[in-house]
Amino acid sequence: MSSKFEFFWSTMELCDWSYEGDDDSVLKPVIKYLSKQSDEIIFKFDDLMSELLYNLDTKKLADQCQKVDIYE
Repeated sequence: MSSKFEFFWSTMELCDWSYEGDDDSVLKPVIKYLSKQSDEIIFKFDDLMSELLYNLDTKKLADQCQKVDIYE
């Protein structure tokens, strides 16, 4: 894994999962950390998150999601 992704994932490891179900509280440590960073770092994080989310958006994944019965 490249260092650019290590930065993203090490930042995401700050999530406090003891608040699972309360997204704002889970993400509060990440937001607090990023708020103390330079604009360059914040934009780098945002770009990496966008890249990772874009890579998830595939026809194969969409087809798999359509096959799932949400009521099972």
